[in-house]
Amino acid sequence: MTLALIQRDKLNPVRAARLLGVVHTAMADAVVASWDAKYAYQRRPPAVLSRSLRPALPVSSIPSYPSEHAAVAEAAAAVLGSFFTNDAAALAAMAHEACETRLMAGTNYRSDIEAGQTLGQGVARKAILRAASDGASAQWTGTVPTGPGLWKGTNPVEPLAGSWKTWILTSPSQLRPGPPPTFGSAQFLSELAEVKQTVANVTPSQRAIALFWADAGGTVTPPGHWFQIAGDLIARDNLSTPRAARILGLLGATLTDTAITTWETKYYYWYIRPNQADPSIITIIPTPNFPSYTSGHSTFSSASSEVLAYFFPRDARQLRYMAEEAGLSRLYAGIHYRSDITVGADVGRRMAALAIKRDQANNSVTLLPSR
Repeated sequence: MTLALIQRDKLNPVRAARLLGVVHTAMADAVVASWDAKYAYQRRPPAVLSRSLRPALPVSSIPSYPSEHAAVAEAAAAVLGSFFTNDAAALAAMAHEACETRLMAGTNYRSDIEAGQTLGQGVARKAILRAASDGASAQWTGTVPTGPGLWKGTNPVEPLAGSWKTWILTSPSQLRPGPPPTFGSAQFLSELAEVKQTVANVTPSQRAIALFWADAGGTVTPPGHWFQIAGDLIARDNLSTPRAARILGLLGATLTDTAITTWETKYYYWYIRPNQADPSIITIIPTPNFPSYTSGHSTFSSASSEVLAYFFPRDARQLRYMAEEAGLSRLYAGIHYRSDITVGADVGRRMAALAIKRDQANNSVTLLPSR
């Protein structure tokens, strides 16, 4: 549902990452709180107590109170409703329906559902309060700097995102890399020539890669693309609700901070795009309306691939290959220099290392996929 709303309203990558982070950390907290209560009260499900009851769904040995379905649905619907106010009533109705299905299926008591609803609503209030104070509502009143080697344009996308409140980083600038190649230097000219040569002689395969990873406005965006990949892995391995929530919660927080640190870098350097430095470069996809250095695709993808490789180690090689391909897709498209991609990928890996360290501190052990 979150991805569908991102796509429908054409959220930019930074706003999409923030939304995914707020929604999925709220759902993760709702699950953690549900499991804490479940094993504190140890209430047996209805079908365990009554052999004559024939539930519509498989009987679980997990305690039924409170209902995690209700807690997750209420937390997600309330958070989404705070972002998409015109949809709040419809989202609340969907959450109510999700809750009622547990009674219809014979898997939960009414009091299980009501307790889950209350819990989810409480989590949502905290999530919404945090989002309201993370700095994302500030309006930019600055001006675009001018000069050789600087980005050119008007109405740049999210120039204040680098000042938003982070989840894992101690500050938005914690991972800021060193400067890009000096405008007009030998390295700059070499990288500019590589972009021009690549896009002028792009192969069918490279073009397909550029278009596959384009993730432009009206799509789920690069962060959403990696959530789709995560969802596929979770479904493939039939992971439990707590494990799925843990993975998606950490991925959401990681991608939010990745967006913040990447945009902090972009608007610290205001680096010129290749087709601004050489107007003869004809890009395969539209050039995004923000500075070049570093590549958001590279940073999002390397951070995501490393977090998912931590949870799904047997897929690590494939995930890292996909991240590398996503980064190179921006060179093939003609919108990023080589250093935008390589430096962005390094920042993403450093971001993922901090996220994994946080997860290990929270959970004591590395998680391996399991039912």
